[in-house]
Amino acid sequence: MSQDEGAHVERTLGRWDLVLLKIVAIVNLNNVPATAVYGWFSLVLWVLAFGAFMVPSAIAVLVLSRRYPGEGGLYVWIRHSFGDAHGFLAGWCYWAANLFYVPVLLVYMAGIFAFAGGEARAETLSGSRSFVTTLAFGWLVFMTIANIRGAAVGKWIHNVGGMSNLVSVVLVLAAAGAALASGVQAEVPAMTGVTWETATSFAVMCNALVGVELASTMGDEIRDPRRDLGPAIAMAGGVSILSYVATTAAVLLLVPVAEVGVLQGIMQAIGIGAHAAGAAWLIIPLAILMGLAIGGSASAWFAGSARIPFVAGLTSALPEALGRVHPVYKSPYVALLTAACCCALFTGLSLVGSSVNEATRCC
Repeated sequence: MSQDEGAHVERTLGRWDLVLLKIVAIVNLNNVPATAVYGWFSLVLWVLAFGAFMVPSAIAVLVLSRRYPGEGGLYVWIRHSFGDAHGFLAGWCYWAANLFYVPVLLVYMAGIFAFAGGEARAETLSGSRSFVTTLAFGWLVFMTIANIRGAAVGKWIHNVGGMSNLVSVVLVLAAAGAALASGVQAEVPAMTGVTWETATSFAVMCNALVGVELASTMGDEIRDPRRDLGPAIAMAGGVSILSYVATTAAVLLLVPVAEVGVLQGIMQAIGIGAHAAGAAWLIIPLAILMGLAIGGSASAWFAGSARIPFVAGLTSALPEALGRVHPVYKSPYVALLTAACCCALFTGLSLVGSSVNEATRCC
């Protein structure tokens, strides 16, 4: 759906906005502990996942974005290629999946921020329903308002999240470096064997590399998509796989492989290694940065996927009200508000239907 067909939004996303948007959507360091259980072979699996999944995905996104430019991303691509019904089904599934994923990120973000109060209080705060509820719903309101103000405002949440992700990787590597300098190093087997369970971890790694297509849902909001989208995909893809490989290597150096599988998340892994290396001071800044990164990821998936019902409203596949653009901020505010209400509902249900600790382990 191009600008001349009714998607009258403003072009505010530059090349570096796209790079950081893709990084914050793709890189989730909490994927690392669960996939590091195969020792150094885990690094090989990450590279294989990159080559077998992310590279073909990136090529497909670039080709389709140039062939069918405009707002809507995969909804428009599939609609043009296979017809309205297939386009609607794909777009609906993509949007619906993210309506469940964003609440998981919101709850998980609160669990990460709990470590910013110190490890002594982390377990208490992460298990506090009032703390998690306040932070999750507060961030949902914040990112909804920011994105309704337009991509020119909302993009800064994604940008800060992307930069926080990069600094988080640096801090994890610093913890590993401190451990090595102090003579503390976990014993890492060269290879733990290849079994059918390895395929499960490989699938998790492929899923962790999803997100290269997200920026294309905002095609009419990119200043120069033909010039910037290709380089942004290449840079973000390279940074993402390096982040995953480097962080996995750092976790392997910090924590014995036998203990990696039972860890609740990256903060526990870094906590163990940082204490052993005498660098426990890294835990609080890492928690703040990772919290901001997860918050940026929640905003990116929330804003990007909301463009699907927006364009579906423009094409009358969904109620036309979803296709309305704010008269001042030039944002798809009805689609964003609808997505926010759905995310609020599912966030509330996730906290009511399970314990806070169970909810924070979902991502």
